[in-house]
Amino acid sequence: MTEDRVYIKLSGARFSSGTPTYGPASGTITIVEVGAKVTFADLVNDDGPLKGGTALAIFRRDGETLHGCWTYTRTRPTEFKVGGNNYCFTFKRVKN
Repeated sequence: MTEDRVYIKLSGARFSSGTPTYGPASGTITIVEVGAKVTFADLVNDDGPLKGGTALAIFRRDGETLHGCWTYTRTRPTEFKVGGNNYCFTFKRVKN
């Protein structure tokens, strides 16, 4: 799934991602909670510039669109809004 030069690839419990500022990176995904409207997940970076860091994330899927918002602070985002230390992106599914 991509947005310009920002991308995330999900495969089972693994992810790879990149932005013009940070990336490429890869690691594991742990689903913390599946709610009615959002999914809470931790993304642990095994490789890349944020190696050893854990992003506290929320995701929402709308058809072929994935909304994601995460932070590397101790407070998980509660909505899909950029601000403070929250990074939010919208990804469109790319068919292989």
